[in-house]
Amino acid sequence: MNRSLNSKKVPFLFFLPVIIALLASFLFAQNLYNAREEGRLVYERYRNSQRFGLWKPSGKEDRGAGVLDRGELANVMGNFGIISHYHLLFEQSFHWPGWADDRHQYCFGLELLVGVNGDLVTSIHDPTTVAENYDWEALDGSLGNLFSGEVTLSDGTPVLASSDNPTTWPRDEQGNRFWPGHYRIDPLTGQEVPGEFVSERDIFCIYDDSNNQNGPYGLRVEQTAYSFGRNYAKDFLIFDLKIINTSDSTLDSVYVGYMSDFKVDFDTHDKIRFGEPGKPKDMVYLWDGDPNAGNWDITGYIGFLMLHTPRDSGITDFHYFDNIYEPATDGQIWEIMSSDTNGTHITRELYFHGDNYRIDDDALADDMDPTGQQRGTDFVFIVSSGPLTLAPHDTVHSAFAVVMGADEQQLFKNAQQVRDMASNYYLGYSPPQPPKLYGTSREGKVVLNWDAETSENSIDLLSGEKDFEGYRIYRSEDFGKTWGKVVTDEKGQFVDYFPTAQFDLIDGITGKDPFSHYYLGDDTGLRHTFVDEEVIPGKEYWYSVTAYDRGDASPGGYASLESPRGVTPDDPNMVSVVPSRQAQGIDYSALDSLTAIGGVCNSRLQVQIADLDQLTGDRYRVTFSDTTDTTTLTLVNLSTGDTLLNGYPIPPNQEVEDIPITEGFRLKPFDKTG
Repeated sequence: MNRSLNSKKVPFLFFLPVIIALLASFLFAQNLYNAREEGRLVYERYRNSQRFGLWKPSGKEDRGAGVLDRGELANVMGNFGIISHYHLLFEQSFHWPGWADDRHQYCFGLELLVGVNGDLVTSIHDPTTVAENYDWEALDGSLGNLFSGEVTLSDGTPVLASSDNPTTWPRDEQGNRFWPGHYRIDPLTGQEVPGEFVSERDIFCIYDDSNNQNGPYGLRVEQTAYSFGRNYAKDFLIFDLKIINTSDSTLDSVYVGYMSDFKVDFDTHDKIRFGEPGKPKDMVYLWDGDPNAGNWDITGYIGFLMLHTPRDSGITDFHYFDNIYEPATDGQIWEIMSSDTNGTHITRELYFHGDNYRIDDDALADDMDPTGQQRGTDFVFIVSSGPLTLAPHDTVHSAFAVVMGADEQQLFKNAQQVRDMASNYYLGYSPPQPPKLYGTSREGKVVLNWDAETSENSIDLLSGEKDFEGYRIYRSEDFGKTWGKVVTDEKGQFVDYFPTAQFDLIDGITGKDPFSHYYLGDDTGLRHTFVDEEVIPGKEYWYSVTAYDRGDASPGGYASLESPRGVTPDDPNMVSVVPSRQAQGIDYSALDSLTAIGGVCNSRLQVQIADLDQLTGDRYRVTFSDTTDTTTLTLVNLSTGDTLLNGYPIPPNQEVEDIPITEGFRLKPFDKTG
């Protein structure tokens, strides 16, 4: 910027006395109001169409649900032992991929099982019964202490504490919000790093066995789930559980396991296998045995990958069975998960397959096809580890991932990625943080503005480098279901979407990323605003701005990573805008030619409106100060006394879009001759 903004060391002032108030009054122009109201109603109709739900009997006010939807694999989980259940939690129930229609729900039940000497602590495992059968229950006092309850799903169910939405966090006695769960662990120290998270959305909850029908044992579960939006981790979800014996009694003959009812499609002709060739027996996976049945657009491979077992005992017991024989009593489940061949509650031949009575022979599963054509059947399976002894106040660790893949090769690749991350406290190379996005309607166009600081100062959690490279802008015309022109791989399979626009650093890093489909840019230079003039007035558009890094192009390096697009307009880097028609000649983008009231002024000050809804109508004072090295800007809200920007260095070369957005507007100082 030309240094004639003012005289050396002589501050001068601009008053913005009535301008913001005038702009606020313009909000009520009828055409703009109607357009925004139309967009709001459309969005509400969209949200209400989502079939989120939670069967929540009266008196269970501490129950909540968490939505894991940052990547292609999405799920709704509860805080009462239900990890996924289509009949109880509805969509999303391991819905994959994101663009597929609502039929693509891959789970009709996944729950935690803890057996104690013949008794089972579990949640409802017979969806045909209407009676409540929950042994696990949300920890008393969870509402308000573990999650705020201020954010709800469409049926009113409170949303569990989610790392990317502080409004879901509870408040302390002073009214300050706090994260109730665990932070990411530093691999070098083994200690938690306050304020930093593992994934794009960490969800935390606690439940216990206080509702166990045979009396509680004092078992408590701290559960954290991780949903990733980065490209290498978008096809899996990770669940980490700490199981604690809070009692003063020793618990003997304990088994920890899971029962899963995965559905690859609805024709009940699926295949099942236990373990990858040449790998430890740590994953059960299913795929469609009759892919030409035509029930779904796409049928992927789904895997249950065990990451940590109590005392590193591994999967000691694995049994599969036809869905029509799904166990519904504690006695039946106990005999299966503990491989009790002498019990009286089950017919052994229906649940045990092969010579090893603890680990089923998966090859025999092909013979279970009732059609005799070896197309498979409708499988349910149980994996477990035990027996264990839990001393008073002892803790054991159990963790798993649900992994998807378009084919077996992709499933195995994704599973290995999860294993690598699990060995490093679930950390992987991380993309920059997404920017805060603002969008406003102008006369037949949409103007987007976003902040620079969060994204451009991001540090990769694994490499420790500040490797930000640029921004990508995406536009959706169907409420975020799709984002424009599709990118496909060499097999013609969907990979991603081309951005509407892209801006990157001028640093010589250009062209296609050698390790992925991403395009690294053309050295355009960074921008923090974008105007979309190819819009139809009155039509709703969703926009999302992402940040991406440069990756590592050296041999043995890694691909460029991009922050996830927003999922709803509630996300910070996504907005919904309905462009207005002609607005009586009013230009909301900027007002300038403000009069200086002190010092020497050879410049003009422009006010760029970023978010109409955040304008306050307050009075502001802007002060510039020039030193030998730089020009700085200070912005004070005179109505509140708050200093919004204090000695902020004005970027050189007219790059004034770097100045942060405050209270709905951005200041843009210019040299008069510039």
